[in-house]
Amino acid sequence: MHLKSLIGAVLLTASGTSVAGPAPEQNPVTTPDPIIPQDYIETGRYSRTVNEPYLSQRNPLKIIVNTRIPNSVDTVEQAVQFLLLRSGYRLADASVRTHEAKVLLNHPLPQIHRQLGPITLDKALQTLAGDAFELVVDPINRKVTYVASRDLVGG
Repeated sequence: MHLKSLIGAVLLTASGTSVAGPAPEQNPVTTPDPIIPQDYIETGRYSRTVNEPYLSQRNPLKIIVNTRIPNSVDTVEQAVQFLLLRSGYRLADASVRTHEAKVLLNHPLPQIHRQLGPITLDKALQTLAGDAFELVVDPINRKVTYVASRDLVGG
């Protein structure tokens, strides 16, 4: 009888179970707290990604463009409208534009501005205006326009 108990104790020890009872679980399964935002989400068995939208998804004017403006576009205004086409933004109405902005937008598009990028959309729009203007963005109504630079106006 003593031999059977000894063999049972050896078998239990070899299988990882102690005589005192089962060992505590080494890797408990935890579920993420739904209140605390998670930094990463699983996208596959062995891959995770940051749980944040891209900068260009948060701000469409930060998308990188690399484009050629077609020859059918003649003015700076048409070029601005071409660049904004799929961004969700549009050029502000003519009624709210300053006199200087109206003059700028009526200028012919310089040949050098027909190829833009790779550059963010907001910088491409600023490039079309040049240093004499500042790009003004209305993120609530998703409109853009230009004002004369304060450095040149004296403000």
